[in-house]
Amino acid sequence: MFTQVPDQLLHSDVPFDDESMESEHMFIGILALQRGTAIRVCPGSQQTGVFEEVKLVELDKYEYIVCHPKLIHGGCGADEDNWRLHFYHGIPTEIALMTSFPSIMLKSRAKIRADVCAIAREAKKSKNAIAKAREAKKSKNAIARAREA
Repeated sequence: MFTQVPDQLLHSDVPFDDESMESEHMFIGILALQRGTAIRVCPGSQQTGVFEEVKLVELDKYEYIVCHPKLIHGGCGADEDNWRLHFYHGIPTEIALMTSFPSIMLKSRAKIRADVCAIAREAKKSKNAIAKAREAKKSKNAIARAREA
């Protein structure tokens, strides 16, 4: 049974004020285990906790993204369950279990709102395109079954 999955709150996977998270060998990642996996990222946020935009990164099955542990990000909602594998490299277990919701200072609230609205519009377009493709496939299958009968 599939369930609708909501957007995650924007967050960092480690405490944002932890200076030990600056080592070059530390990173986090997400491996998409199915098509339609998406994540929102805030470029540059790992440096200061301040960001100007939210970007949508869409991953196909078996594609992955690797990021700085302090990168502010959030998973995108989906109409169905979406399976993905989160991985951490070089991060102590006790820290990797400390999701952080930093008080984010926005340089331009209007710009963030516009970016989020644009992402939502694109997501809606994608959902509509997927629905149309499914309907076309159903029609094609129905025609094929009718020819076989």
